[in-house]
Amino acid sequence: EVIKVKSMATQEIGLNEHLESQGVRAYETDLAELIVQLADDKPSHILVPAIHRNRDEIREIFLKEIPGVDPELNAVPAELAAAARAYLREKFMTTKVAISGANFGIAETGTLSVVESEGNGRMCLTLPDTLITVMGIEKVLPRYEDLEVFFQLLPRSSTGERMNPYTSLWTGVTPGDGPQEFHLVLLDNGRTAALADSVGREALNCIRCSACLNVCPVYERAGGHAYGSTYPGPIGAVLTPQL
Repeated sequence: EVIKVKSMATQEIGLNEHLESQGVRAYETDLAELIVQLADDKPSHILVPAIHRNRDEIREIFLKEIPGVDPELNAVPAELAAAARAYLREKFMTTKVAISGANFGIAETGTLSVVESEGNGRMCLTLPDTLITVMGIEKVLPRYEDLEVFFQLLPRSSTGERMNPYTSLWTGVTPGDGPQEFHLVLLDNGRTAALADSVGREALNCIRCSACLNVCPVYERAGGHAYGSTYPGPIGAVLTPQL
């Protein structure tokens, strides 16, 4: 078993399906990603993957797919979240390997970062013995100080917050604290070819904030599944053909 932090890079390469074929069960720990996974569904939005599901549907998914869930579970969002939390807590405490994406990597120091709003990422990044990060090569920033502008830009563009609730940074391993084995997988998957395109390379500047989806009249009408790819919306229409 492995636990996972929300990662579009791993969705892009079909990692969960590959692991399943090798006898390894991957558990998504982001609440929306968990809903999508339990329903054997596909994400429909970059930031809120289960936005196409209402709370009654989510209740039915939990009753059917989460072992030992209270059969009297109702559709109150707080109670649905509590049911997911109880289910995931066991996974956090017992699973030895975690897989994450990364929002940004720093060339200068070798530091990686994940920003999130639920705390599940912090659990995955600190509790397991082994951490594996899959990061697209376009996520690398030159200097540590470059994080300043991106840590302001990302939450404001994605959720309208001044700062995201959880910011995790790690640089290799620290004896006796956190994962004791760390692997970084740098993902190309068409990115080098896109970089060679003087116009198309601009799509690699995307920081996955989802602001483009939220103002797009086509996405509003068609929904994320209509794009048939990991990256929906305007950025997906530009980026996906290049990958």
